[in-house]
Amino acid sequence: MLLILVASAAYIQGGHVKKLTDKQKSRLWEQRRNANFQGSRRLEGVDIPRVTLSAEDAMARLEELRRHYER
Repeated sequence: MLLILVASAAYIQGGHVKKLTDKQKSRLWEQRRNANFQGSRRLEGVDIPRVTLSAEDAMARLEELRRHYER
């Protein structure tokens, strides 16, 4: 059901309603999925610390992992 809501999602900018782009829909879906997963884990008594990385930090981490595993 959430997927249907995301597919028809829109946002308001400057008084006009604009449809979300596919990239925005995908990002919204990922954020909701992550929030739902964390919420269900908390209900089960498991608390997962949230990890947030900037784009630069994420790219640096990917490069670090590539160097490590591509030896």
